[in-house]
Amino acid sequence: MIKIEVVSHCFAKHYPHYAAALCYQLSSLILHPVRSAHVTAMICFDPNDHQTYWMVDWFRRRYDINVKIISLDFPYLGRRAIGRNIAALQSKADIIWFTDVDVCFGDGCLDTLANFHWPDDVSIVYPPDTWISQTHETGDRTLARVDGHSQLIDIDLNEFIPKRYNSPIGPV
Repeated sequence: MIKIEVVSHCFAKHYPHYAAALCYQLSSLILHPVRSAHVTAMICFDPNDHQTYWMVDWFRRRYDINVKIISLDFPYLGRRAIGRNIAALQSKADIIWFTDVDVCFGDGCLDTLANFHWPDDVSIVYPPDTWISQTHETGDRTLARVDGHSQLIDIDLNEFIPKRYNSPIGPV
């Protein structure tokens, strides 16, 4: 079976809304199970970030979710290339998706990736289409639904709109 690792950085110690975004991301991996791949969430965060640790631990204890942790002091977290390099060097996965905690994976997303036919001359791909919140206020309201509590929660797609990318950006 194909192995996929999803690599994200979480800064909840300094930016609490990141923990809410992580809650949605981990929830998406549970609510939309991947049937054709083994998925691991690899979270890079500061070892003193108790809010992120608590969020990851809450999910690990309640659900069948594979989470790996990369501990990085805060100054290194902002330079995502550092955590991504560590993840890439440690990985045994067939596919690594370097993303952000505010990205959720809908039904079939990671199955499509696992079954993607890679052209011979390509080593990196990105999804040309994603869904984004309609406004910043909508995104803030979505994150506020977590309200500091770990929970299994899904986004309301009615509050999101499709967005097309012509080149890869940070989370895609």
